[in-house]
Amino acid sequence: MVGDLQALSDLAASYSVGIAYEAVAWGTYIDTWEESLRVVQDVNRGNFGLCLDSFHVAARVWGDNTVESGIREDADLDLRKSLDRFVETCPLDKIFYVQLSDGEKFVLLLRPGHRF
Repeated sequence: MVGDLQALSDLAASYSVGIAYEAVAWGTYIDTWEESLRVVQDVNRGNFGLCLDSFHVAARVWGDNTVESGIREDADLDLRKSLDRFVETCPLDKIFYVQLSDGEKFVLLLRPGHRF
């Protein structure tokens, strides 16, 4: 994957285009900002950076649609720790895009038999 993303970055660079890479909370392999930052660092191209999406950060670390409250146990503390790690470890020049978004709490919890 890294080789493919490097090739894509090189092609994009020839057009003066940057690429913002984003983890999605339901991703099979890359589902946290830490993992997407690792990919960005592995790709190691000046025009390849991080997309930080508030929904996916919160959905992975804070929210839980399988419980009645919709919130993970220790969610506030875990989110704070994640954001502190972000501030400590993410180089500012690798933040290409910040997306502030929201989500909804499912009325029907994600349990066996749910349509999702």
